[in-house]
Amino acid sequence: TRTINTTAPDMAISLAGLPATASVGVPYAGSFSCTNSGGADAASGAACGVTGLPAGVTVGTCTISPAGSTWSAGSNVPAGATVSCPVSGTPTTAGNVTVTGTTGATHDSNPANNSATLPMTVTAPDMAISLAGLPTTASVGTPYSGSFSCTNIGNAEAGAGTQCGVTGLPTGVTAGICTISPAGTNWTAGSPVPAGATVTCAVVGTPTAAGDSTVAGTTGATHDSSAANNTDTRTINTTAPDMA
Repeated sequence: TRTINTTAPDMAISLAGLPATASVGVPYAGSFSCTNSGGADAASGAACGVTGLPAGVTVGTCTISPAGSTWSAGSNVPAGATVSCPVSGTPTTAGNVTVTGTTGATHDSNPANNSATLPMTVTAPDMAISLAGLPTTASVGTPYSGSFSCTNIGNAEAGAGTQCGVTGLPTGVTAGICTISPAGTNWTAGSPVPAGATVTCAVVGTPTAAGDSTVAGTTGATHDSSAANNTDTRTINTTAPDMA
């Protein structure tokens, strides 16, 4: 004969309440839970926790239901009760993380449901500027035209405060209207730039003085994930007519 204990606890964890995506600088909120779905015995020495959350996101105070009271690691979990733990914060770093949840108890009857994982993506904008559309030569008295562009190569919108501009253009040449694609509408400095969108700004005018001009381009956004591509430079050589 063999005696089977059908009253043993069975702690099971669920990460279903945690959103799988988050954004740098945007408040994140969710929860995970651990339920004693076993027999009549309370789960003693119970655990319920997670590791691997994005930087800036932490676990808050856990509660147990149906009692509705505060619960701490190592406390009992009656049969049928659920421990719920809130998760909140503002992510500070973009990238991919794996959240690992763990539960269990003394004499847990089913270790197979004591762990769970959740791949999570933390998105962020990444504005990159290019001055490749500016011709490197110009002539005094001859109309000049070109463009520069700023592209959000990240995976989240670059919000209000996004910049895209240049300084150091030849005398008589200025930056004109900027448009955003694929929308094809006008764009002004400080406006958002969706992920994958490009701002293109026209540069036009008639140079009035000869010499080399070092054009400096600058872009960026709040929570931009890479400052390395926020600047670019290009030299424009302006020549003057040589009357002999």
